[in-house]
Amino acid sequence: DKDTFLTMLGHELRNPLGAINNALRIIDHGKLPDPTRYHQLIDRQIRHLSRIVDDLLDASRVRLGKIVLDSQPIDLRAVAERWMEAFGQTPLVQSHHVELKVPDESVAVIGDPVRLEQIFSNILTNALKYTPAGGQIDIAIAKENGCGVIRVRDTGIGMEPNVLATVFDLFTQADESLSRSDGGLGLGLPLVRSLVEQHGGTVQATSEGDRKSVV
Repeated sequence: DKDTFLTMLGHELRNPLGAINNALRIIDHGKLPDPTRYHQLIDRQIRHLSRIVDDLLDASRVRLGKIVLDSQPIDLRAVAERWMEAFGQTPLVQSHHVELKVPDESVAVIGDPVRLEQIFSNILTNALKYTPAGGQIDIAIAKENGCGVIRVRDTGIGMEPNVLATVFDLFTQADESLSRSDGGLGLGLPLVRSLVEQHGGTVQATSEGDRKSVV
């Protein structure tokens, strides 16, 4: 519910703020052989806070119907390949087996490039977050019945039927304790659904216990 969400928001904001405060105190009161380490920590936490604020703003815009798409022709293959190029070498992705399959022919759609990348990134972030290190993430881009399709299948923790029914709703979490420990407010998939629907599409999640996929 909203009270739980606000509690989690408090934790999400307090943790990076605490890390920044501690780093600044160390820099101010000590002679450090390598202050660069603490500057990098502050930079990481500021970027984390910025992501939280961006998610909150997007969630608000979605609820108020204020997200306006800048639609244009785009190839879904390019969206997936750009994500792989940008994030493929990050530790989180490298700790998993991530495989991208794209067809030889173009998967042309009309959509907002920035929002399509956000959809793709949020789905992949969710899959990576709930799949243990060493797990498999399979990404497939296809064109079916004249529509572009993104499929993500992972060997993650799976979801119970009651979670599947609400996973795309605001203020819900698959596992509150896990979500809180891993970071995040559970806004990623609700934003995915809203943005997909604005593009005239649909999104669904299925689970077979120990295996989960999002289409």
